[in-house]
Amino acid sequence: MAKYINTLPFLMRNMNKKIIYTFLSVIIISLISSYYYSTKYAESFLTNSYKKRTAKCGFFTNGETKYLSEKYSLSDSLFITLGKGKHQFQAIDLPSENKDYIILIHGKRECPFAMIRGGLKLQKMGFSVLIPVLYAHGNDSLNHYIDYGKYSISQIDSCVNYLTLKGANHIGVSGRSMGATIAIIASARNSKIDAVAAECPVISVESSISYKHDLYSNLPNFPFIEFKTLAVKQLLNDNLDSLNAAHFIERISPRPLFIMAATEDRVVNPLDFSNLYELAGEPKIWWEAPIDHTKFHSQLKDEFYIRIPAFFQKAFESNN
Repeated sequence: MAKYINTLPFLMRNMNKKIIYTFLSVIIISLISSYYYSTKYAESFLTNSYKKRTAKCGFFTNGETKYLSEKYSLSDSLFITLGKGKHQFQAIDLPSENKDYIILIHGKRECPFAMIRGGLKLQKMGFSVLIPVLYAHGNDSLNHYIDYGKYSISQIDSCVNYLTLKGANHIGVSGRSMGATIAIIASARNSKIDAVAAECPVISVESSISYKHDLYSNLPNFPFIEFKTLAVKQLLNDNLDSLNAAHFIERISPRPLFIMAATEDRVVNPLDFSNLYELAGEPKIWWEAPIDHTKFHSQLKDEFYIRIPAFFQKAFESNN
């Protein structure tokens, strides 16, 4: 009996080691699994799933150009190529006699198709319109990830340079969702832009990840939000600071800013809208409605196409 009692401490020590090793193994496996899940999430988060993509980044296929030409009676000359080298991209130029231009910037899960009907409507109202195909949108099979503005902001600079050389009197930008964020940052960096309209802008990539996790995931916030954010940073090779609209929006003033806030938004945290508005300088306009993400131009289209033209008309006139 004494023999077995004497071996008890040894057995306990070995048992404790096994428990510790098992616990550590579970922790390590859980962390690896969590990060693998987060990496897959990041790939989905940064991929345009609008349709299967088959052509060069930032360009329509020939079939799409033909479809758009026939559906909207657009001549081939309206499809232009901007940018240089590997950063070339396509845009649709809808000119009018009035050389006051509005650049329409589509959202993350959209393609330029979504902006053409609105662009034609603004053209009929007397504005000229330019609609760029953002980086990693349109039809792209080159494994490019949506950049949240890392390269798309420079695309807007190329659009502004093109319109300046073309002799545009005034240049405004109007974007929705991610396109609204790009509009804010690009306008803050480029003084040639005279006015900005932002429909449901996300304040930052981190905010978008956190809000969607809270709404749609049953997993705990920690460590998944941190892992998802880290995975997105690695895929974009960017710390995301340069894509945070809060760092730039104050620089738009004294040019006018129009923010449209959907209070029932289930894609972007509605707090993003109010936070951006508070950070912005004057003059600024706020339009709030109890609707979901970027539904102003569809559910409230009659009012939308009164407010937007009026905003840009007043902004351009005050800049004469």
